[in-house]
Amino acid sequence: MRTIGTITRLQIQRGSLKRGEKPTRVYDPTPLLSVPALNVTPEGALGASPDGADAWIVDVHHRAHPYTKNEDGRRPTAASESG
Repeated sequence: MRTIGTITRLQIQRGSLKRGEKPTRVYDPTPLLSVPALNVTPEGALGASPDGADAWIVDVHHRAHPYTKNEDGRRPTAASESG
């Protein structure tokens, strides 16, 4: 196995990052939330509550989210790196 990078932040997306109507939409990162742990399944990701509560927060790409962006189950999570 070859190391391809270091995980520096875990986060979930609680809602859409685009606000407004075309062509004046704007990017709003407010729905992004840093979390201490992720639970990733084929259904999507859940983020551990950052306040220490024994609760999980549903990512918008999880199929159980009420406004899911993953109805067909083909986009459960994403990863990116920086540096």
